[in-house]
Amino acid sequence: MGKEQHIETQTLHPLLNELTTNLLKQFCTRPKKYAMETTNPSLTTKAPTDDSGYTTDNTWFREKEVMWPGQSMSLRVKELIHEEKSLFQHIQIFESQTYGRVLVLDGVIQLTERDEFSYQESLVHTSLFSHPNPKRVLLIGGGDGGMLREICKHPGVEEIVMVEIDESVVNVSKTYFADTMATAFTDPRVTLIIGDGAKYVQEHAGDNFDALLVDSSDPVGPASVLFENTFYTNCSKTLGPGGIMCNQGECVWLHLDIIKPVLDHCRKCFAESGYFYCTVPTYPSGQIGFILARKEGKDSELPPLGEPTRIIDAEMQIQMRYYNEKMHRASFVLPEFAQRALSTKSKLPSSSASVYRLNVILRIKPDRREDFLACILANQQGTMENEPLALSYVFGEDDESTNTFHFAESYKGKEGFEAHCASPHFAAWEEFVNTDPFTQAPEVYKFVTM
Repeated sequence: MGKEQHIETQTLHPLLNELTTNLLKQFCTRPKKYAMETTNPSLTTKAPTDDSGYTTDNTWFREKEVMWPGQSMSLRVKELIHEEKSLFQHIQIFESQTYGRVLVLDGVIQLTERDEFSYQESLVHTSLFSHPNPKRVLLIGGGDGGMLREICKHPGVEEIVMVEIDESVVNVSKTYFADTMATAFTDPRVTLIIGDGAKYVQEHAGDNFDALLVDSSDPVGPASVLFENTFYTNCSKTLGPGGIMCNQGECVWLHLDIIKPVLDHCRKCFAESGYFYCTVPTYPSGQIGFILARKEGKDSELPPLGEPTRIIDAEMQIQMRYYNEKMHRASFVLPEFAQRALSTKSKLPSSSASVYRLNVILRIKPDRREDFLACILANQQGTMENEPLALSYVFGEDDESTNTFHFAESYKGKEGFEAHCASPHFAAWEEFVNTDPFTQAPEVYKFVTM
């Protein structure tokens, strides 16, 4: 029987945290009161409309435009199955017309029963077949059970520690994906820990795992910390000599500005690093990649990343629907534009050529509502009237949750945002923040568009 533990989680969203990652989360744009939009006169920036989710007749589901503005995957709905709000995210499950059951987190499709295997097999088997003999595996995330299912196909693996922050994802997967995804939670090699994966990695340096696999959602919400430099440095310390680390690595068609800095940092703390990808029809642009890294080990005869260290046997190969030796090699071959962008010599565009955006969710105590509105309106007015690098400042109240406010701000480059933070009206906002006006920690997301 698999073992379960619980560890305390960390607050993931301190106000105005360090600008260490490119983050994006679609904010609510259905305000009911105090909805304000202000832009510089020469610009035409408008608040985006959010028509994601189920249609009014529940016949279609449309994915949120979270990290892929201007495009969205839609699936025809056959049956609504489950919906709940966990401590961390909004969970939805429905039966689609052509892709089987679908798991959605915070409005974003995480998997469908029809195509999930390509993602699960690529991350797990490309990683484990890049190690000569993996015995101890640490899995961060993967609450749906798909990664666990694939790891357990390796008979040589003796111990699997799985750390998942959201127990609700595990529970709904055991209930609604019991025959497809969540098939390996009872494997005796598995220890399930409900807790913060980044914190676990930080506290277990020197544990000498052979492989550390990270099945994270996109770098927003609870998964954002899994894309920070500190996390990858700690991953390296948690692995033994020759240890393999692999993380979900976003899409080359959409997220080169996210992939490049993460890959560059991994090149500093691992002996080898590379990017490979697979195709998943229901993921944005039909493609998702992975960052694979290996520590220096005792075996100097290992082939480079991109070449399997072992050959899959016939008994195991028959269990696969996507992975094979040829796919292993081919997945590291990138189109020319991506190869250039991710090379060690390439550089991202300067911040002055980018737009720096800030999305915030604030939950205000009822007795502080009027103080909050007075302060934020003054901050908005000061921003748009006195900051030449400010492009837009939009906020509104959630139409389903009173005293929950959503913000979207944009500035000309990081310099514009830094100028905003140095302004007197922002200082007044910080003073208000220090008076404990929130019911819970603010959620702050920052990202750059090139």
